[in-house]
Amino acid sequence: MPRRSVYSWNLILAAYVENGLPGAALDLYKTMDLEPDRFTFSTILGACGGIGALEEGKRIHSQMNARNELVPDTVSSNSLITMYAKCGSIEEAKAVFDGTAEKSLVSWNCMIAAYAQQGHCWEAIEVYNQMESQGVARSVITYSSVLGACASLGREALETGKIVHRHLLASKLSHNVIVDTALLSMYGNCGSLRDAEEIFAGMERRNVVSWTVMVSIYIQHGKNKEALGLLMKMDLEGLQPNACTFSSVLTACANLGSLEMGKAVHRRAAASGLVSDTVQNALINMYAKCQRLGEAKRLFDQIPVKSDVSWNAIIAAYVQHGRNKEAFDVYQSRELQGLGPNDFIFASILGACSSVEEVRRIHEQIAVSEFRSDAVINNSLIKMYAKLGSVELARKAFEEMAVKDEASWNGIIIAYAQYGDDVTEALVIYERMKSAGVQGNAITFTNVLTACLVSGSLEAGRRIYRDLCKHELEKTDAIVGTVLVNMFARFGDLVTARHVFENNQQRNVISWNGMVMAYSQNGYYNEAVDVFHRLFLEGIQGDNISFTCIFHALSHAGSLDRGRDYFLSMGPDHGLTPTLDLYVSLVDLLGRSGRLNDAIALILDMPAEPDVMSWMTLLGGCKLQGNVELGKYAAERIFELDPEDPSPYVLLSNIYFAAGVERDAESLREVIASRFREEEYAATVG
Repeated sequence: MPRRSVYSWNLILAAYVENGLPGAALDLYKTMDLEPDRFTFSTILGACGGIGALEEGKRIHSQMNARNELVPDTVSSNSLITMYAKCGSIEEAKAVFDGTAEKSLVSWNCMIAAYAQQGHCWEAIEVYNQMESQGVARSVITYSSVLGACASLGREALETGKIVHRHLLASKLSHNVIVDTALLSMYGNCGSLRDAEEIFAGMERRNVVSWTVMVSIYIQHGKNKEALGLLMKMDLEGLQPNACTFSSVLTACANLGSLEMGKAVHRRAAASGLVSDTVQNALINMYAKCQRLGEAKRLFDQIPVKSDVSWNAIIAAYVQHGRNKEAFDVYQSRELQGLGPNDFIFASILGACSSVEEVRRIHEQIAVSEFRSDAVINNSLIKMYAKLGSVELARKAFEEMAVKDEASWNGIIIAYAQYGDDVTEALVIYERMKSAGVQGNAITFTNVLTACLVSGSLEAGRRIYRDLCKHELEKTDAIVGTVLVNMFARFGDLVTARHVFENNQQRNVISWNGMVMAYSQNGYYNEAVDVFHRLFLEGIQGDNISFTCIFHALSHAGSLDRGRDYFLSMGPDHGLTPTLDLYVSLVDLLGRSGRLNDAIALILDMPAEPDVMSWMTLLGGCKLQGNVELGKYAAERIFELDPEDPSPYVLLSNIYFAAGVERDAESLREVIASRFREEEYAATVG
């Protein structure tokens, strides 16, 4: 081409950018021998954003400022907003936005997207609210971006998402497949599965993205079978899954441990030519979780150019199986190839550490890497230091974090609540967290409530209860509700425990079991039975723990006939096979009712070999009933199974004393004195 025009330059620069070569476009731009126009600037700003070339972008911005006639142009301003956002300089993006006198719809959309993409989701929503209050017409992109911001925030943005949904219904843009899919994602990520299902069912048109989002939502909510069912429905509608669909479905197979289904999906993805990096990594995860670690490793070895995600997938697979040595071997193999760790690999390999020293070594590598300030990695450090017995180093890692996110606060609270010597420190940190403006989530409240329970601090528990009521977590989270019931019941406040239970909108079988046990442990046996009956009347499928809880109540109430009836109904009426613990519960009930011969007959008729607890329970019944001969028989069985435990000796000697057989009792006391240390004996009788 003998003579190039600006138009020609713009065409070739745009071609480079559109074909994924922003760096080459930028290099070519530097050789441009003509004065660029606004389209040149827009194109090359897109290239800067594509490779995160902030300094080059600033230089081009300066060139634009030098061309005064270009400054007011909204197209150029929008390109600048997008460039600064993609380069991580959100403040400069906002400055350009604020300085744009005539903001177009695209300007507003660029600013919302800029905030959302950089994780400033509440700011994105605030820009949307300004747009709405100023009466600016909104578009599909507007709604998709702000709904995406709500989805990223999760449960805390559900009400905001519903407001946006109402705005959308009032517009002429509802029933657009892109917006409907964004709505679907928002409701799923904000925790409202029911609303997500209603949106999906009401969509006039669904594309493969809509189906894939719904598959992911089901998986996120633990509905893996429903996720697999959607794949079949896609087939019935003649829609071809894409790589993301296959990846999500493989995750469902992994969660279910469904190897055959996973293999079928593998074959289908291969036949469709859709075994992308994402699918390969999902396959590694699926085979690992389905106990086919060798197949997972074979797939990993077949990947010609392994991505960071692939390395992370196989390291994580080894960690999941407790194969920590192999995980470290892969990690070192990567290092030998000159590949530095990334944030995910650091987080995974920390999970393979089995000692504080190993964590220290990885910590030293992190400290000199670009990821030393990464919140995910530092949160993993906190977790592993605490788990391996060094809450002090966990605290040090926490305090050294420049920016602490919600997971960081939760990590150190868990460290003290679950692993620390002083659980009250978890409550101190919780107060610090509140002062820092971090609200906390279900994980936070579950652990601080547990700390209240362990430390015996009812007043602190009541304060935390008031805090979580502000977010209505006591109503919307089954685990938090159950922990609250447990805490109040342990402190004897059954009125509040029952109030929490009745107001929890997400009650599951664990919640019901907790309420039954709450009444049982406080001696309200009739109330425990009433709740147990309601469980089944409301269509909840009870489990073995449900029956263990009610047997505890019936045993202490002496309701032998009812307990036996419940035990016999487990298989025919509820499809449950009694566990060894349930047999022991019935042995306890028989012993307390004086039916010791029936108790020993039940032990001998168990489907599994009786363990120490079975015989100890019978021995306890013998002590209660004063049965010397059977008590001696039970104790002998325990001696055979665990000769190092002084408990049966003590119980049997008490039976002898109570029966007036003082010589035998004294003989046993001498055996205890000669065989066991004083502290072992003290622990037994204490």
